[in-house]
Amino acid sequence: MATSFSSVPPPLTALHGDVAVVSAPGEDDGAGAVYVFTRAGDAWSRRSRFQPDEGGNGFGTGIALDGASLLVSTAPSPEVFVAEVHAFQLDRATGGLEPLGRLEPEQDLGERNLFGTALAVKGSLALVGAPVADNVGKLIVFERDDDTGAWAQAGTLAAFDGQRYSRFGSAIAFDGDDVWIGAPNADEWSGSLYHFARDGQRGWTRVVKSGPGGLGDCVSFGSSLALAGDVSVVGAGGFDNRAGGAVLRTRGADGVRW
Repeated sequence: MATSFSSVPPPLTALHGDVAVVSAPGEDDGAGAVYVFTRAGDAWSRRSRFQPDEGGNGFGTGIALDGASLLVSTAPSPEVFVAEVHAFQLDRATGGLEPLGRLEPEQDLGERNLFGTALAVKGSLALVGAPVADNVGKLIVFERDDDTGAWAQAGTLAAFDGQRYSRFGSAIAFDGDDVWIGAPNADEWSGSLYHFARDGQRGWTRVVKSGPGGLGDCVSFGSSLALAGDVSVVGAGGFDNRAGGAVLRTRGADGVRW
């Protein structure tokens, strides 16, 4: 029987076009499950439910969806603080899920590295945050073989200034081919965002760091991220004496600056 959680992770929803994946990480005494819904016109209907036969508790603690690619994480183990990250091929017509195995780092990230804290996927590229890896934080990059569907590690991303305990990799958001990564404990808990630019032929080409501006000290800027089109929302969990807040930003006329 699955072990019950003293603190059940909240359910999440990932939406892409006419497909929604909804997680229920506390279901079945903490084993967790995910549900796939599809939309026809204005009506949504449930198409499938998935729960792995074995693995960690809290399946659905994290989810990321893009096209036919779905990532689902479990809750971190209380012993080692590492989650399992499962990859699936989604049949968008039927809602069926084909398991493609787990995404696992090739290198030792150190104990209690919090691998699986943040997930993002875009096409054949998947990013998994490990914000306590080596006491600095890293992002593990995976690529999918389009012929076999298998995922394999293709590198890592790290902050160029390498601040200890910055929790780099706590939040991830794609901006086209580029990616933003949150480090909410950077700069003495003020928090920072790292914007990595990517060229499909040359790989990762540059990185720009930005801070919380005039929000004050210890605001944990970058604790969460969401981005769509020309609007971004950046969580600042420490704002207003830890009550928390969010920063809304729009893209500038040059298409680059925010």
